Amino acid sequence: MKGNNKSTGLLVVVSAPSGAGKTSVLSEVMRKFPDINFSVSVTTRPPREGERDGVNYFFVTDEEFEALIERDDFVEWAVVHGNRYGTLKSTVQDALDNNRTIILDTDTVGAFNIKKHFPDTVLIFIAPPSQEALRERLESRNTESRELIQKRLDAAPGEMARMAEYDYIVLNETLSNAAAQIGSIIEANN
Repeated sequence: MKGNNKSTGLLVVVSAPSGAGKTSVLSEVMRKFPDINFSVSVTTRPPREGERDGVNYFFVTDEEFEALIERDDFVEWAVVHGNRYGTLKSTVQDALDNNRTIILDTDTVGAFNIKKHFPDTVLIFIAPPSQEALRERLESRNTESRELIQKRLDAAPGEMARMAEYDYIVLNETLSNAAAQIGSIIEANN
């Protein structure tokens, strides 16, 4: 990191409420900046259409997730909307040890747990342009029930309340601008 003489990579954690476009923005960042590594999280959630194991997430059973917890393999894990998600310590440490930039996609609780373990972590919050845009994006996915969409919308204000604690806030009005802003933040912190 800037101002640091030791050779280490950059850890970036990105959070957003469901439907803010985080996955789309991060896909664009990864396309524009191929040298950045993306940390693939482990989840007990079933894959959505088009998602691939080991690319979007490592999809595991509850029993497999529990075994990872027991082995203390996670830097953070949490239950989000009824499913468990976690970040493997080995993935993060390998990138940092090899002087690479790595991006993690976590909820707000996970972001601050990671920051405790890795204090130099750069935290970025992606905010939606409005609550209505959030609703439209969630509904246009056609991947969740009305009840789950409402659960995600109900959680958004609590997630948004924490954005002031992040190092950077990126408003996702357009995919290209949000991705460019994140790219600039990474370059400024390398």
